[in-house]
Order: sequence, then structure tokens, then C-alpha cells
Amino acid sequence: MSFVSNSSDSSHRTIQSEGSDPYQIYSLHKLNSSILCLAANDQYIFSGNQDNDILVWDKKTFEFKKATLQRHSRTVLALVYAEDKQWLLSSSGDSIVRVWSTITLKPVYIIDTHAETCAGDLYSIAWCPTLQTIYIGCQNTSLQRYRFTPVVSASDSGTTTPNGTVVRKAHKFFDSYPQFERRPADLNANNPQTPNPYLSPEVPRLEVPSTNVIESEHFGYIYCMTVLDEREFGVTLATGSGDETVKVWRCTTLGPSLVHTFECNYGAVLALVAHGEMVYGGCQDGHIKIMDLETKTLVRSIIVQKGIDILNLSLIDSDLYASSANGQVKVWNVVPPLPRFRSSSQEDAIPSDCSKLGGDRISYALSKFVSIPSVSCYLTHREDCRQAAIWHYDVIPAPPEEWNSDPFTLDGRNGYLYGRGVTDYKGPIIAIAFAAAELLYRRSLAVDVVFLVEGQEECGSINFSSAHQIGHVDAILVSNSTWISEDTPCITYGLRGVIHCSIEICNKLPDSHSGVNGGGVAEPMKDMINLLSMLMDKQQRIQIPGFYDHVWPQIEAEKELYSQLATITQKPASYMASRWREPALTIHNVEVSGPNNSTVIPGTVNSQISLRI
Repeated sequence: MSFVSNSSDSSHRTIQSEGSDPYQIYSLHKLNSSILCLAANDQYIFSGNQDNDILVWDKKTFEFKKATLQRHSRTVLALVYAEDKQWLLSSSGDSIVRVWSTITLKPVYIIDTHAETCAGDLYSIAWCPTLQTIYIGCQNTSLQRYRFTPVVSASDSGTTTPNGTVVRKAHKFFDSYPQFERRPADLNANNPQTPNPYLSPEVPRLEVPSTNVIESEHFGYIYCMTVLDEREFGVTLATGSGDETVKVWRCTTLGPSLVHTFECNYGAVLALVAHGEMVYGGCQDGHIKIMDLETKTLVRSIIVQKGIDILNLSLIDSDLYASSANGQVKVWNVVPPLPRFRSSSQEDAIPSDCSKLGGDRISYALSKFVSIPSVSCYLTHREDCRQAAIWHYDVIPAPPEEWNSDPFTLDGRNGYLYGRGVTDYKGPIIAIAFAAAELLYRRSLAVDVVFLVEGQEECGSINFSSAHQIGHVDAILVSNSTWISEDTPCITYGLRGVIHCSIEICNKLPDSHSGVNGGGVAEPMKDMINLLSMLMDKQQRIQIPGFYDHVWPQIEAEKELYSQLATITQKPASYMASRWREPALTIHNVEVSGPNNSTVIPGTVNSQISLRI
């Protein structure tokens, strides 16, 4: 696998990458001219340069094909290959987009930006196969588009203009003279109307109509754009600008409509690339911003090198290549595994496409959530936990040998869902979120709901104490409870709290051999066993002095409730009360120092216990 990088040192290099560090395999040179943009198909590499030309190189031999596409009158700023049309699209500082055939290497169309706008330099272009539309990012901050219909004519998406210079009205700003000259704006101020020698009468010339222009789309030049062309879910366009923002647009045949604006805040956004639901933006100050389109969240930042412009981004498989103004190309592994879902049979199948009418949206969302192995106690899963931070929850490790299916792929079997976190705690989060959304949709959510869901519960909640206070709370809903039986839900209005304790006993001696010191030294293990055995009697009552002083006895109403539960569950009322109401002490483990074999007297013994009260 290979990709091509461009540079201001008049060269562009073909880089090879096959699962290892990329290495250079060829360098193509164009003397005394900066190469500003590149595009490629299976046959050619196209390079746009500062000399207004597009050079064509043979992709197999890397030899200059002696073909130069010489039609622009100013610097070539952007190139895009339209594979479905076998077209090369080019934009330039001459405010013109040109369409070339990559088969004949001849011009196909000339597209003028709307004449009334004085678009200036065309820094970026993008092609959408689904809508057959070219999107154009302009220096004057406008977003323009030209849509090709089966037959391009004046009555379709644009108007044919005469060959030669476009006649338009003078723009008050772009066609103005210096203030001291006190002259009204006219076309000769900054745009002398000299005939373009490259305008050919046989090439159809088109113009973007006024209805296809969004004025002041950004508050800065539109330096970059990318199209996510998904036929089933629609077309999304992302645009990056000198105003330090990335705007996301939903595109139809009627034009783009703004969906969301990401504030990047690290200089102009100079490069964009997308993969799935993620958009990566390269900023002027050396940061790469990662944006999630589904949740409209700025997920994280990658600092490539502070203060160094990121000029280009490319995605190859799961690797993000970032080229900077200091001449370096850095590679980052960024693409997370795609959401996965598997069902063992057709009968158990749960739809994974939530866009289809009748699809099980909760199961789809849960399948995506479970697919993130957010094991917080392992540093190797730090990035997965960061991705799961959209939901703010972690899970414990899931050794594959203890599972009948991939623990991080939601699996439907016999009416049950299997996957790490389905019960604790990703499933309840999804259920509550969907319930709140459903009530909100029905306009039946009569209270404010705040979700407080942390992501370090499985490794000690070390940062939970620093969580921001929410303020006054009328009620707390906790879903970490249980049903009375498999088919009988209940509302749990009280839970026992928990206190975790650690006990350590040591003899201040190193670990020793029982054949040498057995019977001659105090053994911490014996003391630990004696101590633990004294914590409870045979009736499971805790023997800590004063422990039950503040435990309220059951009242008659409670006893009646437990009798009803016993009837439903077919289990004794005392058993239900011991699980849900009465205090309990649990010994979780006993750990020893040393190699933990049958001949060692451990010098230190630890035990962890918990009290439910």
C-alpha cells in the first residue's frame, strides 16, 4: 500500500506502508515550483503547482508523462479525482474549477463560480458521486456548488456563459481601489480583463447559479472540505476554515443545510479527512481535532507539534498520516474497531441498522457500546476508555477462555444478550437513556434529568470525589438493582450501603520455610484465620461489638411485604430479607507474601472484607 505526499520543496514522494513503518520508494521533482496539491488514480499521479500547471506522472514507472494540463491562469490550489466519472477536478486562484478527463487528459468543462460573488482563490473542492455535485470552498467565505444532471444545460444547475472573459458587476470590496484614489470600484481595479489564452471554444463553460451559493458560510477562508458519501444514510459535508471551526452540513439535491459547528480553537483548520462517523481536522497550531459526527462531540486532540501548521491529512486503513510545515510526516493509529454485532441464528437476530423502520434501536446502540473494550484497569485500553467516555462507563476484564462468544461483540442467544457490560452497566445506561428520550419525545418528561455516570468504578473511582456538584436533587434513580424474578419487575426504593475493609497481619520477619521455622515463629496466617472466624457466629450474625445498635428492626408492614415477596419468588421471607435488608459481612480473599506454595510461612497476610449495611 502506498500514498503520495507533497511539499513546498518542489517534490512529491511516494511512500510505501505495509503494516510497518512507511518508507520512501520514489521522489518526483518539479524544479522551482511549489507543489500544493495531489491526486491519483490507478494510472496517473497528478500534481498541481505554483506555475498554474497540473503535471501528469505515470504511476507505475514514476516517469513524467510529458503531459501538462495547462488551462489555469493562476496557482493550482486543489485537485480531486472523481472515480465514478473518471474526471480530475482542479481549482485555482483564478476563481475557476476545471474538469478534465483522466482517460484523454483533455478538458471536459469549465465551471465559473457565481459572477456576482468574486469568489477569489478556490482553496478547496469536493466531489459527491451520489448527488453528482461539486462543492467549492472560496476565499470570500462562500460555499458554492454545481450539480450535474444527466444532461448539462442552461436549464439545469448552471448557466452557460460565453467563452472568454466572464462579464460581471464590480464588487465593492474585491474590485476596489486604494482609498486615497477616491475612485468607485470597477472591474479593472484588481482584475484586469485580459483574454485567457487557455479558454477553448470547444470546451463547455458553466456557471454556478446564485441559488447555489451560501454567502459567509464561515468567517474565514474555506481551506478544506471532505464528503462522507453514504447512500443509505445520506450525504454529509464537512468544511474547515480560517475561523478555527469545522462545520458539518447535511446535503441533498436542494443544497447543504448546517447541522453542527465544531469549535477547534487552535488556528485555522487547514486539512480534513473522514472515516465512518469520525472527522479529523488538522489545525494551524499543530493540533489534530477528532470529531464524532454521531454525538456531535469533540472527542480528543492529538498534538503533532505545537506551533507547526498541519498542511495535509490522509487515512490509510487505521493509520492517520499528518504532514506538517516542518517537512515531517507523522503516523498515528486512530481508527477504532467498527461497532460489531453477531447473532448465532436467524431467530435470535437483532437488527443492527437503527435507520430502518422497526429496527431495534436499543439493541443497536447497545451493540455499539459493548463493542468498545473499555477496561479501565488496563493502560492498554486507555484509548478505548476515552472512546467510551461518550457514555462514561467502564468494565472489568473479560478473559476470552471464560466466554462462549467474543465478550466485546453483542451476541443474541435463546432470548438473551451476551456481552461484557450488558448487565453491569452499559445495558442499564442505554435503557435509561432511551426511556428518557422516549418520554421527552412524547412531551411527558415533566422533570429535569441529569445523568451522572462515572468511568472508573471498576478501578476504585479514584477521581469521583472531584466530580462537579450538580446542585439540589429531589430524587436519585439507580438502576444497579434486580428484579424479584425473571418476569416480575419491581421498583427498588432502598439499597444497602457498602464499606470495604483491608486487614493486614505480619510478624515483621521475612518469608521462611516451614521445614526450618515451623512451630518456632508466630505465623500470620493462623492469626488471620482466627480473627476472621471470630467476625460472625454460626447464625451469620456479625460479632463486632455495637454493630447492631443502629440497625432498625423490621416493622410489621415490612414483614408483610417480605411475605408477599416470598409468595412470588417461592423463597423464604427470611432469605429475601437477608439479601435486601439485613447487614452482611463478606470475606472476599486472603493474600500472602512470598511465592504462595505449600512450604512457605508467609511473613505478611492480607484479607479484604466488605460490610453491607
